Amino acid sequence: MYNQKICSFHVSDLHLFTIVLPYINEKIKEEKDIVAISQKDLTGEVKKYLKNVKSFKCEREKIISIGWRRVKEELFKEDFSNKIVVVIGNNNFVDEVNEFLDTKLDIYEIVNCYNVENGNQIADIIRRYDILLNTEGKFKIEKNSQNVQKRKTIKSQL
Repeated sequence: MYNQKICSFHVSDLHLFTIVLPYINEKIKEEKDIVAISQKDLTGEVKKYLKNVKSFKCEREKIISIGWRRVKEELFKEDFSNKIVVVIGNNNFVDEVNEFLDTKLDIYEIVNCYNVENGNQIADIIRRYDILLNTEGKFKIEKNSQNVQKRKTIKSQL
């Protein structure tokens, strides 16, 4: 594991789980320690999602046990070294948790899951990241000028 921050955006709890649970399940299979820090208690929603989505083959009990009810105040009690930390909430919450984690961790992988309240904020947030997690997995974010973007778009249409 190395210092890596990944961002993700969701509009609902269901959308969040569709994006992040396959990634978490993959990391569980790799025997990585994972902890979730959430702005609100998501335990019930995770259990309901895993119960209802039969096609998602996963480590259900391990996914439930990562602590979907953790809140910011519990940060001071836990050692997050060598763990994958999933932070879930609005922009302010995610930024506050990351500010704390940045002072405590030397080696980390943090997955910041932003609840999108305003579509305009996505562009500002995504500029701070190199990797995006979505329903298809992790992707390196291309940071191109508008001219490069136009050329790529034109080439893809030919």
